[in-house]
Parts: sequence; C-alpha cells; structure tokens
Amino acid sequence: MSTLRIGYYLIRADLLERVRRNSFLIILVITGYGCYLFVPPADANYITFAMGKARGIYNSPWVGTMFGFFASMMLPLLGFYLIKNTITHDRETRVGQIIATTPISKGMYVLGKWLGNLAVLTLILVVMAVMAFAMQLYRAEELTIHFWNIILPIFLMGVPILAMVSALALLFESFPFLQGGFGNVVYFFLWAFITSYFLDTMPTHGAGFFVQVNDIYGITPTIVSIQRQMIELGIPYSGGFNMGRGGADYILTENNTFLWNGLDWNLSLLLERLEWIGVAILVAIVATIPFDRFDPARGKANKGNVKPGFFTKTYQKASQIASRPFRAIEKIFQVPLSFLTKMITSTRFGMILTAELRLALKGQPIWWYTGMVLLIILGWVNPIDSAIQEVYAFAWIWPVLVWSSLGIRE
Repeated sequence: MSTLRIGYYLIRADLLERVRRNSFLIILVITGYGCYLFVPPADANYITFAMGKARGIYNSPWVGTMFGFFASMMLPLLGFYLIKNTITHDRETRVGQIIATTPISKGMYVLGKWLGNLAVLTLILVVMAVMAFAMQLYRAEELTIHFWNIILPIFLMGVPILAMVSALALLFESFPFLQGGFGNVVYFFLWAFITSYFLDTMPTHGAGFFVQVNDIYGITPTIVSIQRQMIELGIPYSGGFNMGRGGADYILTENNTFLWNGLDWNLSLLLERLEWIGVAILVAIVATIPFDRFDPARGKANKGNVKPGFFTKTYQKASQIASRPFRAIEKIFQVPLSFLTKMITSTRFGMILTAELRLALKGQPIWWYTGMVLLIILGWVNPIDSAIQEVYAFAWIWPVLVWSSLGIRE
C-alpha cells in the first residue's frame, strides 16, 4: 500500500507542477483554436477530413471521429515537446537528488512519470472533447448530441498513441544524447516519417478500398466503416481519404455530404487499442534501463559540482591567451588592431549582431563546422534546381540547434 501511495503522490505532484506552467496554457489555447479550425463551415475553401470529395454531416459520430483523427495524428507532435522535460526538470532543480535518497525504485519513478505524462496529455483530450460538443452545436448541421459517439473516438484513438508518446518522451530523456535539442529534432523527423509512411502504405484491396488492421492510430476501422456506409448509400468513392486539403474544388455542398452513423466500438476493437497501451508500458520499462536515477557519478549530473567562479576564471584566462598574438603584432608593427572592431560595433545594432554571430559560431564541435562548409560548397557547385531539392533542406536544418539557443542564452 505504501508503494501505491508513493506512486500516487508522485503522479499528483508531477501533474500539478505541469498544469501550472504557462506552456501548458499555451498548448490548450493552440489546441482549442485548432479544434475550431478543424471543423470548417460548408462554404469554406478547405477540408480537414473527407472521403474523396465527400464528407459526413457534422453529427456526433463524424465530429467525434474528426477529433479522434486530430488527437491521434497531430497531438503526438505538440504533446511530445510539452512533456519531454520531466526528468530534466527534476535534475535541474535538484529534486532528483532528493528522490535518489528515498526508497523509490527506478521502475516506480519511471512508471509514475509515464502516468504523469499521460495524465497531462489526457487533459488535453478532455479539452478537445468539450470543443467537439461545442463545434457540433456551433456548425448546427445536426443538433442532436450523442455523448458516447463523441467521447469514444477521441479517447480510444487518442489515449493509446499518447501513451506511446509519453513513454518515448521518457526514453529520450533517459539517453544523454537525446535529452536536448538533438533529441527534439530526431523526434520531429521520426514523427513525420512514421505518419507519412503509414498514410502512404495503408493496406488496400481492389478499387482502392482500405483493409482494417490494428494500427496504432486507430484509423483503419473507422475508414472501413465509412466506406461501407458510402456503398450502402450509393455514393461514389474514389481518391482515398483526404486531410487538410484546400482550394475551390473542395468547397462542399449538400450534394457531397452524407449521413454516417458511426463506428461500432465493440470489445474486439477495445482490446486492439489496449494492446498498444501494453506496448507503451513496455517502452516505459525499457526507459528504466539507461535511466541513471540521478546518480551524480553518471551522466550530466556532476556538471553542477563546480566551484563558484570557475567559468568566470576560465573565460578570463582564455581571453588572455587568445589576445596574446594580437598584442604581439601590435608591438612589432606599432599598429592598433582595435579600429576594425570599433568600426563594426559603432552602433548598438552592430554590436549586438557581431556578439550574437560570434557566440553562435563559437564552441561548436569540429564535425558541425565541417558539415557547414560542405553544405556551402555543395550549394555553390550544384545547379540551382538540384541544390534546392537536395542541399538547401539540409542547410536549413543544420543550424537549428544553434538557433534554438539564441533566445535562452541570457
């Protein structure tokens, strides 16, 4: 019982600490506005979810399914960056050192953090569910509210993949090289690759109709159900399902809307979704292996054990060493070498620009400079069309970790 109480208070403290942050409020505002845009009016020049060029009437099953798609495919991107700081926060605030002196095991700590992450993301699902009810009434295509037809798609499609995201956030924080900006970049491309690969390789059979499989997003059962409904209603189907399309060709009218009665979320589908939660638990367990439990002899925890003034003295000594060649040249040629610096930094803007540029380019590893030089050379020697397709994308990504430190260096 004491172990359960420890776990409960660990989850509770972590949840309360998260929801009191400004970042959580910002995510809620973004989510609410995204939910509003996700249910466009009939005369809008874009669609968010349609089958070919037809979509369902905004009744409870269709709106709930739309928000379920939003939760399972877009929320993992925003949610990861919201929760990927829980272990790091305990390490930076030295709370982790206190936890290390308690009987809490690595498994209990990681499990508590995983449940805390999942609780934070589940609160966002609650906000989405409230917005789903509000948007159905606001668009007023069907005013009859069916509670479970809205709740079940959102939570059964969203919770399993958010459980996986919660576990992946802990796994990234457990590996030192994935804790910072590099891990953030890796996750973005991982999310983009998995999502695009899944959408491009969804199993189909004749005439482009999809096959129901146990996918982590929970999409294919819904798609298959909608297709069957369209066949029964005699609505022509072609072109797969569309998300986020725009243009005059996608302005919908009554002729290309239909009534969908919703998916029957039976026990079999429920068990399929629970299987993915089980996989997420396994990923969270794997995260306990590299986790150091705030041992000061391992990882980055011993970086705080430096004497006061260490960095200041080191900087002053390095500055003296770096200035020796310039002082020697001044003595030999009797020419001051400060006139160029004074000319460049004659204005406050020039001074700030020069300082920021020097700080950005200073102290990077040798492989970073090598990659930057190679990208510059490749951009020069390749034809413009080839450079745009093959070189510029990497050139834009290469300095992203340098850019990310500009606003927080002070």
